[in-house]
Amino acid sequence: MKRGTKLCIIILAVVLLIGTTVIRNRQITQMLDTGYGFEVRYHEMGEIVPYGDNYADYTGEILDGYSVRADKAEVLTYEKFIERFGQTSESAAALLGDTSGLPEKILLVTTTFFNEDSDAEGPYLENITCDGTQFRLNLDAPLTILANDFLLNAYNENLSSHYGDALGIFLRQGSSNTINIVYDYNRSEFTSRGWERLDEEPMYLSITWHPVSERITLSVA
Repeated sequence: MKRGTKLCIIILAVVLLIGTTVIRNRQITQMLDTGYGFEVRYHEMGEIVPYGDNYADYTGEILDGYSVRADKAEVLTYEKFIERFGQTSESAAALLGDTSGLPEKILLVTTTFFNEDSDAEGPYLENITCDGTQFRLNLDAPLTILANDFLLNAYNENLSSHYGDALGIFLRQGSSNTINIVYDYNRSEFTSRGWERLDEEPMYLSITWHPVSERITLSVA
């Protein structure tokens, strides 16, 4: 194959990759703006957001009587994160196992959940998503457990359980609890400039899905 032909093929491949990425980002942005076709309500941090009669997930779970407030959101390195919660690399590794795939940076969201008068089992943390304008962050179950003593104790009571089994939240009626939720930043999804300015990216905590998508606009520190 001639050199010029190879160059044309490479350029075409790059153009197609860029085009596909742009289309994907536009689709994600459109879905976020429209709430997948449902009504969207935006709230500020510090505001108590009730679940109401909205579905908390796609299984049809309704948590009327529960509500949540986002108190703080901050970007941390993994090292700063384990230091914050009184862990060492060794103690964290005892829970996490293989630490080779840990995220370089995380988003730590401090929330307060309330149960006024609900008999429901309570929110499942993995149903609470965190979205940017062009991407979605994955909840990090092991680090979320590590960041909450009551979740860590529940997990340690049954070490054979899956991480996700410890992410269900149950509150007695009339009670509340502060819960730290951890989301991963995937370096591959960002440009070098975007990676250095994560705290400037608009982020939204999606509490419910439909018929009304209740979202909290995060002010990331």
